[in-house]
Amino acid sequence: MAIRRRDYHPSLSKQQKLDLFRDCTVVHPHLKKAYENFRDAIDNPGGASLIFLFGPTGVGKTTLLRQITKVMVEENWHLITTDSDYLPVATAEARAPESGSFDWKGYYQSVLVALTELPVRTSWTRSRSQLKKSKRYQKSIGSSSSHLSTLREQVIVNMRHRRLIAFLTDEAQRFSRDGK
Repeated sequence: MAIRRRDYHPSLSKQQKLDLFRDCTVVHPHLKKAYENFRDAIDNPGGASLIFLFGPTGVGKTTLLRQITKVMVEENWHLITTDSDYLPVATAEARAPESGSFDWKGYYQSVLVALTELPVRTSWTRSRSQLKKSKRYQKSIGSSSSHLSTLREQVIVNMRHRRLIAFLTDEAQRFSRDGK
């Protein structure tokens, strides 16, 4: 979001001003071009199943993922509100391992949780009725005793069930053996 003069009001509280500033994204031409290219890759995958977004720390990769998520939810809002099983986009972070290799079980569990929630939390999402969460779907999130292969299969089934257009993983470089 870019701050426009009309968005700023002197009567805003200090917290509201901080929130407005925190939610502000200055649109740099390179970030805009990356957004357009990334969006084009999602909208016209050409048979690709993976799209990689990479760059140095601090260039705006996470900001770009958040913006893509927000726009995709807004564009599909009518379907989301009329079909509680539909979720066009979801996102999860590949958390850094506490020690050793990547924690796939923890990642799959976080993906399953992400598939039960709306990815953007703004005032207009609060009015939506709660997603249908059947007991079977709730159980699919898995417990700490779930096998990795079971969790992986549950992720695949739930992604198909939600009819995702895109699933975005932040910090995906952590999937590699050395996490770099």
